[in-house]
Amino acid sequence: LISSIVLLLLLPFVLIQNKAVDFILNVFFSGKTVNTPAELNQIMSQFHVVGFHELPEEFLHASGMDRPKYRNACSGMKFYVLSRKDTYQKIAGDFRIHQFISYNFYSRSFNPFKKYTIYWGIDKRILLELLKLRNLMEENGLNLRHIGIASGYRTPSENDFVGGATMSRHIFGDAVDIRIGDVNNDGKFTKRDKDQIIDICEKLINGRGGMGLYPGTRILHIDLRGHRARWNSYSRKK
Repeated sequence: LISSIVLLLLLPFVLIQNKAVDFILNVFFSGKTVNTPAELNQIMSQFHVVGFHELPEEFLHASGMDRPKYRNACSGMKFYVLSRKDTYQKIAGDFRIHQFISYNFYSRSFNPFKKYTIYWGIDKRILLELLKLRNLMEENGLNLRHIGIASGYRTPSENDFVGGATMSRHIFGDAVDIRIGDVNNDGKFTKRDKDQIIDICEKLINGRGGMGLYPGTRILHIDLRGHRARWNSYSRKK
């Protein structure tokens, strides 16, 4: 009981500390905006890549990928091996790698200065789609600063924690949830802002993947599952 109370008392300090470190590292690793597939590919090529069967058992257990259904489903995935410093690099536009990483203990330590290895199971194709989205937004006069990343790659454990679908495309690294703001610069977020991004993503994704529209929210899910899928409500069946 006492240890639990101490942890609760320390938690705000730890979170503030992590936010401060994040801010400092974001500034320090400012980097240039990544605008082209060639620039994105050049950054990704710097990282060592391992297959599913090369992942350490400790990570497989912590991530939930040691469960039989995920061992089978994720067996063909590739993972980029990163340090914490790597995650502050810009990777698509001004989005940074850490914005696409699930926040389980293995990828986000309470000790912001601790050294550890991150295994990032992202599918590069979804990052390339975000570059295309940015380009089309610019062509349509929309504000690039008013979209963000709500979720990218998730381990099965992190996906369970947030209530995601059992076989969410986030687990396979080919999905992102986009947070939409006042992209048309009229001074407020409205349905019109989201509709404009939906229209662009419909052209991008078309029959190649899924889109979760989630009316009444700022969130739009896109993925590259290989066939068309559309839905409105949150459901663990998706």
